Amino acid sequence: MAARSREWLVVLGAKLNPDGTLGDAAKGRLNYALKLLEENSEAKLVLSGGKPPYMDGPEYKKALMPTEAKAMLAHVPEDFSKSGQVLSEIQSLDFIGNAVFLAEKISTGWSALQQPGVIRFVTSANYVGRMKAIAEHVFPKGSGIKTIVEAYPESRVTPREQKIEALKIAKLRGRGGFIRETRPGALGEHLDYLRERHPLYTESKPIRRFGPYATRQR
Repeated sequence: MAARSREWLVVLGAKLNPDGTLGDAAKGRLNYALKLLEENSEAKLVLSGGKPPYMDGPEYKKALMPTEAKAMLAHVPEDFSKSGQVLSEIQSLDFIGNAVFLAEKISTGWSALQQPGVIRFVTSANYVGRMKAIAEHVFPKGSGIKTIVEAYPESRVTPREQKIEALKIAKLRGRGGFIRETRPGALGEHLDYLRERHPLYTESKPIRRFGPYATRQR
């Protein structure tokens, strides 16, 4: 049981409804992670997700919208919240951010906690391959952290979605892509990539998303 207590269950944020409530994918991911948490009461639950660009859509009142992580937190049973088992990461806007900002939290902001031995990312079936490629790059062999990426049981993937994901993974590995342009496990390079090259982060506001690494002003 000692090894299992070092497991972190990371729920990747999914699109919220215009009223700020959880969509089906977010509910499915969170409910599955809560079931895993019940089976391993010593694990940590990490809710990951900020305010991505889809909230700029006309049907959303972005200023009033919670982060994806906060929206999920509202559905976590109080017993888990009070026990200190639940952590939130509200900077990430995409899969790269999910992994990189988690790594930053582990190395700095959450340094008082025991480093996880296993990080289990919970997402939807069509995103498993992409998240796995990113997770293995941010937390490579030798980092002391094993990564697992899995979909919640009800999630399904279509052939068309598989093809789209294959192209996106190839882009990550290709020229200019995150995996090709940064070294495995190099947190500083990963953060610099987000700040300088990734359009979601280089153009996002507020700049505090980057904490001490921020230099760009808008």
